[in-house]
Amino acid sequence: MSAEGRLRELLEELLETLRASPDPFKVRVRELLEELAKLLPQLSPSELPLDAELLYRLAEVVKKQGEWLASEASTLALGRLVAALKVRVLSERELALQLLSAWRPAIALEQVTFTDMLRAVEYMGGRRPRAVFEGGGEPVGVVGLEEAAALGVVSRVKLEEVVERVGRRALELLEGSGAARYAEVVRGADPYETYLNAYALSLLSSAGELDVVYDPLGDEFYVVKGGGGGEPSSVAVPLARVVEGAG
Repeated sequence: MSAEGRLRELLEELLETLRASPDPFKVRVRELLEELAKLLPQLSPSELPLDAELLYRLAEVVKKQGEWLASEASTLALGRLVAALKVRVLSERELALQLLSAWRPAIALEQVTFTDMLRAVEYMGGRRPRAVFEGGGEPVGVVGLEEAAALGVVSRVKLEEVVERVGRRALELLEGSGAARYAEVVRGADPYETYLNAYALSLLSSAGELDVVYDPLGDEFYVVKGGGGGEPSSVAVPLARVVEGAG
């Protein structure tokens, strides 16, 4: 393409951008000037007016950018003044309502996992024994892991075994239809076992071996095989219904 043809293309691009949007910052001024600098040595005297027209249009764009910045700066300054005046004339109730309507609370949810509980038990077991309470009473000492298991505070169940057992049960239930009811997969002999099975299933789901999906029409959760691809998602399952169903 000749230098004149490229100049006409650049001019048409500039005019089309200005027609499409009033925002002067939509024009890529730097890139156009750099290309003009490369084309200038190739131009003949008859093509210089076209180059001058393009430079003139770019100068207008830069001027509009400066005017836009000055206008925005004055608007921001005026906006702060109006806000300050409005705060002064508002009553305490009106100001509280304005703040309440603009409030966007940040909510965070943290989950205590089975591993966290085991770490807490290990930490407590490693601490030095406490002294006897003043005024009599039974002394406070350290409870060993065997004692804690006998009292029902912790379980001797190994998490790896629970994960394997839940995985096998899920695969057995999936053999026929490809989907199994969530309650059938995690339900245990008691609430503790049910919650432990649910935690094991969440680990399998995080590893991509299984997925938990929700059927909104039937209001039912199902377990399916993992590896379906797509973006990972989180599903909140109300275990209270599973535990009540077991009872």
